[in-house]
Amino acid sequence: MRAVSKAEAEMSLSALFEQAKTEPILVQEESRELGVLVSIEEYRHILDIRRSEMDEIAQKASDRVAEHAEELGVSKQKLITELLRD
Repeated sequence: MRAVSKAEAEMSLSALFEQAKTEPILVQEESRELGVLVSIEEYRHILDIRRSEMDEIAQKASDRVAEHAEELGVSKQKLITELLRD
């Protein structure tokens, strides 16, 4: 990953966008990391991974809630109905 200063990033943003198509660009100010410039494809890939992880977490949570509800004698469908009720 290439690192550039904030000043360099401000002066050559167009060129950095081109470089970001092949590798992430780390933007720093002094020794502080400010952000990373990545291609839109890489950004979408990261979002897809995050969504998949969140879907998996949500499914596990749903399954655990359903298990506990059944232990208490409440069906999964009744629990869903109650949770979605206004």
